[in-house]
Amino acid sequence: MSNHKNWLAKILFLSLLLSTLMCLILPIHYQKKMEAANQEILDEYKKVAGKVDTSVLTYQKKYNNYLLEKTVITDASKPDFTIVPEKNGVIGAINFPTVRLPETPIYKEETKQAFFHYKYGSFPTAGKSGHLTVEAEGRWRDQVRLMELEQLKIGDCFFVTMNNQSRAYQITEIRKAQDKNPTVIQNKQRLTVLMKDTSVFTNNQFVITGEQIAKSSIQKANITPKINFSYSFIVRTFLLLNGVFFGWLVLSYQLSVRRAHSRAFRTKNGGYRKLWRLLQITRGYFILLTLIMGFFLAVMIYRCAYLR
Repeated sequence: MSNHKNWLAKILFLSLLLSTLMCLILPIHYQKKMEAANQEILDEYKKVAGKVDTSVLTYQKKYNNYLLEKTVITDASKPDFTIVPEKNGVIGAINFPTVRLPETPIYKEETKQAFFHYKYGSFPTAGKSGHLTVEAEGRWRDQVRLMELEQLKIGDCFFVTMNNQSRAYQITEIRKAQDKNPTVIQNKQRLTVLMKDTSVFTNNQFVITGEQIAKSSIQKANITPKINFSYSFIVRTFLLLNGVFFGWLVLSYQLSVRRAHSRAFRTKNGGYRKLWRLLQITRGYFILLTLIMGFFLAVMIYRCAYLR
């Protein structure tokens, strides 16, 4: 009966280990795959955006001025995307260099492949003022990029490209809110990024607001990549530390077995005392690792439902 229990415990531990590894590694694999796909999509978009007609800018100016009459952006109707240059649903690109988030497409509407999509607002290319709002989609597979965005600081700069024109923004405000609608401020060009606050399990939004600045005023410190604790860094460090510790346990176990068998049992404690301590450490390590993996999987399951 005890043998069956031991085999069952080993199978459960192995299943838990494999499930944890998959949950840890899959988002990293997905991010690398999406970066390559995004680059191809952006290359196609830039070919279309490079041929912008004057009527497009005239329409965008008219639409931006129309927004100034609204109290909040959500009161306005969506722009006519048949006039805005787009390719495969992409209407622009956004880039956050300080957190190593490469240039990513902005889609005109939410799709399965979108990370950033147009939420509401104006276009940062024409008109008296503009306030473009984009949303970072909060799916569990995108948690690598969500964690990177949460490490942005006030003063960091990012770039938005639309209609073959690149604009620089500097972050002026980072806050948490409950679906607060941003307003249009005259004579100011702004951009707001909305995303789910992944640090808690609520409906709060993580709101990043930036104001347009001249590229000549950008300081190197505001675009230099930070040494941040990214998701990939945390996962690799966790796996490395566990690999090193597990290797030390295996080598120590083999060494202790050899020493124990080479000693005569003439003393009360004998040569097996150190081996017994090592086995206790190993048992505690596997119990602790099982608890950590169980907690991690429970959080991941909850996050899958929370982040859809």
